[in-house]
Amino acid sequence: MSFVRQCKIIFGLFLVFSGNVFATTNIHMMDAVVVTATRSENNTFDLPTPISSVDEQQLQEAAPASIADAIKNIPGVSLEKAGSWETSPIIRGLGQNRVLVLYDGDRETNLWAGRMPLTSFMDMGTVARIEVVKGPASALYGSDALGGVINIISREVALAESDQWQMESTIKSRYSSADEGWFGRYELAAGGKGLGVLLGVSGHDMENYTDGNGDEVNNSQFENKNIDFKAQYALNDNHSLTAAMRINNIDDMGVPQKNPSAPYSHFDSFDTQSYKLGYEGTGLGYVENIKARIYMVEQDRSFEGRFPSSGKPDL
Repeated sequence: MSFVRQCKIIFGLFLVFSGNVFATTNIHMMDAVVVTATRSENNTFDLPTPISSVDEQQLQEAAPASIADAIKNIPGVSLEKAGSWETSPIIRGLGQNRVLVLYDGDRETNLWAGRMPLTSFMDMGTVARIEVVKGPASALYGSDALGGVINIISREVALAESDQWQMESTIKSRYSSADEGWFGRYELAAGGKGLGVLLGVSGHDMENYTDGNGDEVNNSQFENKNIDFKAQYALNDNHSLTAAMRINNIDDMGVPQKNPSAPYSHFDSFDTQSYKLGYEGTGLGYVENIKARIYMVEQDRSFEGRFPSSGKPDL
């Protein structure tokens, strides 16, 4: 038998077996479940409003340094920056006070008066997923959601449903050569018999960025410390209580100026503390679900700068 004929026979057998494999293999695509577009769980296929999400696996693979880095590749989303860390999202051409930023469903935009809501108030190590509603959501969230909504959703408390008390800890780290910066996080999760807690401690220390030309961007540094805590307790099968605390102390956040020779321009203090208490009831007869939350935020800021002038001011 000739070599060419052998090749034809092998190739024919390959097509037969391949056809059988492809004919009997079923591929099932799981539709993402989101909560931001309607304030309740829904499949993205069933929603009239376009929505994109970045899940925990995508965040782990990309290892973004900030929320802005995590959403910058979403179609329809662009970013307006005032330095390396102050970022405002734009959705389909609408930005500033027309895009609402939420953290676990609560307004993050209010922390920055609508100007730069993606400033690093939150630790990326706590983020489980990010949902972006691309279109008007004013009926649910108010006029500042005319362009869309970005909901940053943190990790849920785990292990609470276990019959035995369990504990686990994780360590995360990240290094970036562009600014000789590091990020480190230690996380402790524990729970059992209806009670679950999640505690995280992290920190950033970033020097000035180096741009594509190899030049240092003055006043682009960043340094902070972060503590976050979440707890959940099930009173019974129908009632549960939650508590959360987030303390983010930004000790040094540079603000680059148009004049790169500015000696210093930075927030030497940008401290944010948020506290939450919540209740959830399910299966309450005529009412399927009830949620109530108390949310309080405190913030202190201090800015220092000296900007040399290259020209004589007009008198």
